[in-house]
Amino acid sequence: MKVVVVFLFFVISFFANTNEYCDKLEVDRQEQQIIIPSYKSTYKVITDGRHYFYSAPDKQCKIKGLFITKNDIVDAYKIDGDFIFVMFFTKENKSVEGWVDIRSVAATGSGVGPADNL
Repeated sequence: MKVVVVFLFFVISFFANTNEYCDKLEVDRQEQQIIIPSYKSTYKVITDGRHYFYSAPDKQCKIKGLFITKNDIVDAYKIDGDFIFVMFFTKENKSVEGWVDIRSVAATGSGVGPADNL
């Protein structure tokens, strides 16, 4: 019984520390992120498989059970290294936001807003 309790303590501690790490990372990296203009913000998932969302631009911050798949369309806001922050609308028309691997998507050449130079 003691072994199970100790194991659960370490598992809970690990996830608590991961969440703190991800929350801090999201705030700390804001100045380094590249903003995507709204007229270029539409992206399409181009690779097979599930592409999970992350709460911060780091592989340690994976959100289990939340993903996009090939041919899904997303609206992108900013880029941070190998990650891109996107919004996706589910079949139930609910919005989901988070970071995904930038290699899984490609720009379509369009967006939701007007060009800045118009």
